[in-house]
Amino acid sequence: MKIYGTDREEGEFFFLLQCFPGSFIVNPSTERSCTHGKMPGCLQEVEKSTGVAFSTYEDHVGRGVYEEVMLAQKLGLPLYLIKGKNLLRWHGTLEVIEKDW
Repeated sequence: MKIYGTDREEGEFFFLLQCFPGSFIVNPSTERSCTHGKMPGCLQEVEKSTGVAFSTYEDHVGRGVYEEVMLAQKLGLPLYLIKGKNLLRWHGTLEVIEKDW
């Protein structure tokens, strides 16, 4: 995905730390259980979490983020969309970029 490893990703990570002080924030692009295309590890992180935050690229998400959000929805976890410097409670549908990995 075009966000991983960018200044935007780093900024969003620190933004989440400000929004949820004292929380352990998992970044799928750097978390060992999630790196190198290990979706099962990412989904296990979702199962252990208390919520999922995500952002979009040109109003779309990659396949991995889509799977994480769908699992979080199924588990009844709160979902948050990072939109600039706003964190919005999210309830909706996602457009997925099928060929992002």
